[in-house]
Amino acid sequence: MADSATKTPVTVQFYLGVSDVAEELWKQELTVLRRVAALKHPALPGLERGGHIEESATRWFGVRGCAYVITRSGQQLYGSHHYVDIVNVIRCEGS
Repeated sequence: MADSATKTPVTVQFYLGVSDVAEELWKQELTVLRRVAALKHPALPGLERGGHIEESATRWFGVRGCAYVITRSGQQLYGSHHYVDIVNVIRCEGS
């Protein structure tokens, strides 16, 4: 995925079933993620945003609340094309 405004690659992670007590725990986790992202360590992805979607908005999909985090993907060591190459090498070596 890419940010529509900046065309920067981003990764979106969803955590399903986050409601009630889990929502409070997620808020604490998000605080930690923000503090770690503020270090701007080159080995860590940049945090774009994160949050919680209420159960009332996700119930129609059969989900009891949802948490999410969006990070800048940056320069990845291995893209999907590398994965395919590695899988092909493993298959050839196994023959």
